[in-house]
Amino acid sequence: AAVLPLSASPPLARHLAGPFRGMRRAQVPAQRVDAEWGCRCGATNPAGAKLCQTAGCGTWFCLGCGRLGHQLVYCKATRQAAPQAVTAPPEPAAVPAAEHAAEHAAGAAGAAREMRSVEVWGLPTRTTEFDLFALFSGVGRVVDVRLPASAAASSSSAAASAARVEMGSVRDAQAALGLDGAELCGATIAVRRGGSDAS
Repeated sequence: AAVLPLSASPPLARHLAGPFRGMRRAQVPAQRVDAEWGCRCGATNPAGAKLCQTAGCGTWFCLGCGRLGHQLVYCKATRQAAPQAVTAPPEPAAVPAAEHAAEHAAGAAGAAREMRSVEVWGLPTRTTEFDLFALFSGVGRVVDVRLPASAAASSSSAAASAARVEMGSVRDAQAALGLDGAELCGATIAVRRGGSDAS
C-alpha cells in the first residue's frame, strides 16, 4: 500500500493544520457563522455546519453566536440579545387626563409628590408605619409612609406632628381623604391634604 503525502490529501492536511487544535472550548474565540469554522480537534468545517464533521469529535458549533460547545437552540447569548433587538422600549403607563394635567401643572417632582401626599394627625404613640400602610392600602396604592420623628424616636406624643402618606396618584390621595375620622389603633385620626394644618 502506497502512502500519500499530506499535500495529496487536502481534508487530512486541513484537519492537522487547524488553528484551534488542542485548545479548550472556552479558549476558542467566537468565529463568523457565515464562513468556515475551526474546531478544537483541528478540523476546518464548512459554513452552515453545526456539528464537527470529524468522526468521533462531536463538537457543536452555534450558528447564532459563533462559539463552540452548544447548539443555537441552547445559546444564552442569542436568547439575551434577541429580545433587546426585537422589543420596543416599554411605553409609559396610561394616566387619566385630569391626573396627568394636575401633576404637570404642579411643575416640579416635589410639587407632584405634594399633590399625592396626605397628612395624618392625631396618631397614638404606638402607631407603626405598617398600621398606616394597612389602613391607606384599602383606598389606593401607598408609595411611602413617614412617621413623625417624635413618634419614631421616643415615646412622646405624636399628636403634635403629622405622619405623611404618599399615595400612588392624585386620585388615590383624594380617596385617602375619605379616611378622615377613621379609627386607627384606638384613636380617631384626621386626614388632610399635604401641607395643611390639623385644624
